[in-house]
Amino acid sequence: MVTGGAGGIDVATVEALAVAGAQVVLADVADDTAKAAAEKLAAQGLSVVGHGVDISAEASVERLVDSPSTPSAASTSWTTTRR
Repeated sequence: MVTGGAGGIDVATVEALAVAGAQVVLADVADDTAKAAAEKLAAQGLSVVGHGVDISAEASVERLVDSPSTPSAASTSWTTTRR
């Protein structure tokens, strides 16, 4: 998962991870932007899904983790840390 992933260097990070074979969740507070960026990469045959998420809100993160389109959601352990 790359948070803040809908712009600039973060999109390049998502692309590099996906090219290397990772299933990547591109997460950004701007849902439409995240989905558009992910769709562009997926159109290139990469395993990328986009989701809107506010990482400062635990409920938003939980919705992302529970989403059926989040890779390996059932087998992944996620931790939310507040600072």
